[in-house]
Amino acid sequence: HMVKSNLSFSLIEIIVVIAIIAVVTSMGFANFHRQQSDQQLKAETRKMADMISLARKKASVSDTSPCVAGLITNDKIKKYEFLIKPSTKTYEVFPECATNATPERITYTIQSNDILIITPAVESSIFFYPRLMTETTTMTVNIKNNVTNRCCQIDINAAGVIKEIPCAECPAL
Repeated sequence: HMVKSNLSFSLIEIIVVIAIIAVVTSMGFANFHRQQSDQQLKAETRKMADMISLARKKASVSDTSPCVAGLITNDKIKKYEFLIKPSTKTYEVFPECATNATPERITYTIQSNDILIITPAVESSIFFYPRLMTETTTMTVNIKNNVTNRCCQIDINAAGVIKEIPCAECPAL
C-alpha cells in the first residue's frame, strides 16, 4: 500500500508568504527613506555650523582679504557677520571693512525643498570680532526636515562657542 506525499503549497500559504515579504520590504524602504532624510538634515546642519565657525575663525585671525579692493591694501575688519535668511533658506558670511569697502559674501542656499530654517523666523545676524568676542547676543538655529518632522539645532553663545544639538523630533509649535 503506497502513501502519497503532498509536497506542493496551497494557494493560501503562497499568499501569506508574499504578504509577509511585501510588509517587510515596505518597512525596509520606509526606514531607508527616513535614514536618508535624516542624513540630509544632519549634512545641512553641519554645513551651517561650519559656516558659523568660518566667520568666527576669519574674525579671530583678522582676515582682511575680502576687504582689500583696488589700491586699499591696509584695510582692517571691524567684525565678521553670519547672516541667516530663513525665507530664502540662505546664509552668508562676510566682514564689515573699516574703509566701508563692499566685500564679497560667502553665501550658501539650502537646495532641498524638504529642509527649512524654522528659527530664527526672521532675518538675523550674529557678529564675531577680531578678539573672538561676539555681541552680547546669542543665536539658536533650528533646521527642520518637513518629511520626517525632525529638527537639528545649532546654539551660538555669547562667547562665540558653537554647539550642535543632536537631531530629534521637532517640538510642537
